[in-house]
Amino acid sequence: MNHHGINPYQPVELDPSTAEPESPCEVRFQVTLARLRHAESQYLLHWHPGRLLVGSLAMIAASCILFWWSLRLGPAAIAVALPGAMILSSLFYLSLVRVSKAKLRRRVAQHGLVDGAACRVLLDREQLLLETPGGRYQWPKAAVKPYRTKRGLLLCPEPYL
Repeated sequence: MNHHGINPYQPVELDPSTAEPESPCEVRFQVTLARLRHAESQYLLHWHPGRLLVGSLAMIAASCILFWWSLRLGPAAIAVALPGAMILSSLFYLSLVRVSKAKLRRRVAQHGLVDGAACRVLLDREQLLLETPGGRYQWPKAAVKPYRTKRGLLLCPEPYL
């Protein structure tokens, strides 16, 4: 394949000289539960990175101590300790973000981002505009924090949204 051919394993590169600078970008999408849950988890990871890091390290340390202790007691203790450690770690992890998750879900629903909603997002030079069945909202572009995820771009115009 020559160097001018399309490589399907590489992302498309746009020539910046042909694109309009700061041209408005409009996206229309349908909200699904899968998209909401993905956005929620990505938001929580970006909103509480320190808390989740320290909590994860604490859970790993506690699990190692529990496993070491169960090795000394025998196979029956290991069979109980491993599932117990997994369940307790999951509950501990969920407790780290429980309050933030509730606030986030409440704010998202208040703005009309619910399962099945048809939405429109417009980003221009000055602002981010969001149109949902719940209303029309706008924020200054400078206030919007973008986060890249595996499934796209997460735009956070204010805390818990």
